[in-house]
Amino acid sequence: METKEVDDRVELLRYTNNIPLLGKLVNHQPLWSTNPKLKSFSLEKISAPDQRRIQEALVVKDLLNVLIGLEGTYIRYFNDYEPSDPETPIEFKIARKMDPSFKTFSRRIVRYGKQYMVLTKAYEKWSDATYGMVLQRFGYEIRRFLEDVYLKTLVERLERDFNKVPNFSIRELEQIINETEINKQMDLLYNIYEEICKEIEERKINQSSQDNFNNFMDNMRNESSLHLRLMVAFDTTVYPVPKGGAILKIFQQKILENLGDRSSVIFLKKLLNNISQDYCTMLYEWLTQGLLNDPYQEFMTYDDLEGKTDSIFDARDRAWDTQYFIRKDVLLRDCDSEEDKYLLFKILRTGILLKVVRSSLQVSTIPSSSSDIPIQEIRDFAELMEGTNFELYVEKCYKRANKIFLELFFQGYDLTNVLKQLQEVFLGYHFGHNVLKFITKNMSELTKHYKSNTNANHDKLLQNFELERQSKHSNNLMRQLLTAQFDTEALPQVLSHYLQIYPEVPENHPMNDDSDPLMEANNFKNMNAILFDELSKGRTGTNHMTNPELYTPRNAIYHLKFNINMPYPLNIIISRTCLIKYQIISRYQLVLQYHSRLLDDTWMDLNKSSSWKYRGYSITVKRGIIRATRVLHGKMNHFIKAIMEYFNQNVIDKEVHSLEKCYKNPTLAVDIQNELEGGLTNIMTNRCLSDLIPLQLQIFDIVYKFCKFIKSMKAKLCQLDPVLYENHRSGMSNLLNDDLRTSHTAHEDTAYQEDAALELIQKLIEYISNASKIYAKYLVEFTQELSTEKFDFYDSSSVDVAGIERVLFSITPSHSAPASSRK
Repeated sequence: METKEVDDRVELLRYTNNIPLLGKLVNHQPLWSTNPKLKSFSLEKISAPDQRRIQEALVVKDLLNVLIGLEGTYIRYFNDYEPSDPETPIEFKIARKMDPSFKTFSRRIVRYGKQYMVLTKAYEKWSDATYGMVLQRFGYEIRRFLEDVYLKTLVERLERDFNKVPNFSIRELEQIINETEINKQMDLLYNIYEEICKEIEERKINQSSQDNFNNFMDNMRNESSLHLRLMVAFDTTVYPVPKGGAILKIFQQKILENLGDRSSVIFLKKLLNNISQDYCTMLYEWLTQGLLNDPYQEFMTYDDLEGKTDSIFDARDRAWDTQYFIRKDVLLRDCDSEEDKYLLFKILRTGILLKVVRSSLQVSTIPSSSSDIPIQEIRDFAELMEGTNFELYVEKCYKRANKIFLELFFQGYDLTNVLKQLQEVFLGYHFGHNVLKFITKNMSELTKHYKSNTNANHDKLLQNFELERQSKHSNNLMRQLLTAQFDTEALPQVLSHYLQIYPEVPENHPMNDDSDPLMEANNFKNMNAILFDELSKGRTGTNHMTNPELYTPRNAIYHLKFNINMPYPLNIIISRTCLIKYQIISRYQLVLQYHSRLLDDTWMDLNKSSSWKYRGYSITVKRGIIRATRVLHGKMNHFIKAIMEYFNQNVIDKEVHSLEKCYKNPTLAVDIQNELEGGLTNIMTNRCLSDLIPLQLQIFDIVYKFCKFIKSMKAKLCQLDPVLYENHRSGMSNLLNDDLRTSHTAHEDTAYQEDAALELIQKLIEYISNASKIYAKYLVEFTQELSTEKFDFYDSSSVDVAGIERVLFSITPSHSAPASSRK
């Protein structure tokens, strides 16, 4: 029975007009060289001059096959080429007996067939979602170019001319390819493909963990010199596949390399605009709405809390400082240099500002009419990235976002009034009298030593504060939110965490003062070891050892602090960092107020108690005890009042007035934040609250002990004069009589003893003299420290050395001050 072979044939519908070329794409000969092939006719037999045209026609026919990725009769795949293996390099070999001139043409034309095969495999591979939308779109553009431009030209011109033009030559074949610029466009696409593959290969070869660490350390070193609020949080992870901006950056670079070729630039720009459409949508939504729709993680910003919290209100101030990061791995060309950090800052903050506005107003989109600054959609990405267009576009969006944000805070939330209320609560404005009243009522509880395991006295004090706060019907929101707490760490310990006030560096320390062991780490494991070592040794700062004085048990006043849980979104501007600074400044003022109140109470004893007002003392007692005590007490009172006056009027008032000027006509949210944090930092780094704290703590300790000594003097003074002793013994003063009985419980003979009185006088004089000398020593050191320029790195505008020196020099030992009078 006779059988017939059936040749199944499939053709593209759009090319059905007698075009056999594309038909070869189906049911063609095997596509690998190891399978048997038909034996070709020898080229030597058609090498004669009169047969040269026949050889040329055969070569052109083979080239038409090669241009669509198929081997011909005389131009075939290399023997090791395996189409089923995508890693096998694509190469063609040309018959050795081919005419040299035809072989030269063939070598030039064959590369387009190789590029066609490579690019076909590329767009098939990049269609996977793991490569992101930008690379997926690039694969689509490659496919559209190959089908609509490359193959169409091959079929409609090259194969048509080959079939219909009798003298169609290999030279004409190459000329048509060059005229249509297919060669140039194929080369551009192939070069971009090679750049992308090179980038992917480098990411595979390099150790990603080490690259991540290197990027992280470079980021830390670069950001260390920037202002806190101008820092940009970076994600330094190196991803295995380049996405988004990393792909667009390759196109941008390729455009720059071809600026002298107009047609190539037009082709690349059109291609760039097409593949960047999804990226432009993400960029526009981020800069105008604060929306982040990035399913494939290829945009330059990302949300670290996405999927971790259901509501932005749960994130609190993290929404500003730590929720959003910049991916260094996918930055555009105009954003990846050190000079572009401020541009990145604007891009990041613009979206965050708008996100806060949308969340606060509970709206899905911000109307374009909400601001008089119109923002156009991005239609031409290539043009946007030319010159300074992108910077101007971002600046425009940044100004619009700031205007909407500031209108919300200053008009909707009345931020100016909130900040004034904070000044009242923490810095003593108007509310200072209430603080003093609270301290006066609770002096006994605040004087007791703080014990973390006994809360009875602390609970009583906190209840007193709560009752005092609720008794005031105030429209001060911050006052209503204010709570009193006891910190487990005393004020000196807290200050040591933020300010290096105990620079005890070991002798012959090999490390440079400016060096940091963490900056010397070479990987994350090494960094973890350094951090663990520092934490285990209890270090509070670089090259600063733990000082035992920090952990000396102190009175409850050193642990008392006021706190406010700032509601969202006010905590965006008034961050936790600001509140901590407010707390520290307030705690320092509480300590000053406490010692001032302590001195005022003892002033009452010195000037109102009958034992101190008694005029019958001997000259020795009057001069050595009574007057000496009052003089020393006056000096201490003068010192505390001088420090309080200086700190409130010369430091706090100055910064508050500066802040109030900033609030009048704000244009940028970051300016408000910088001014607020900068002003609080200036107050904290003032020498009263920084390097002079150790000396002040010594002086406060002397003041406390001396006031305690004055309180105990009531009973002792009765023993220094016989008349006063007898008067009290006979019951003239019940209070003094009680004190007398208490001080003489161990004595059987209650008669006045002159020898014991003389001995007590000598001890009291010696004690007062020693206290005066020690106090004078620390006061001299204090005034000397004010005169030195050793701490000239502090902002000189926040330290009026001359002003405070004029006050303090008036109470140094060389100037005898009279007893103070209450103000």
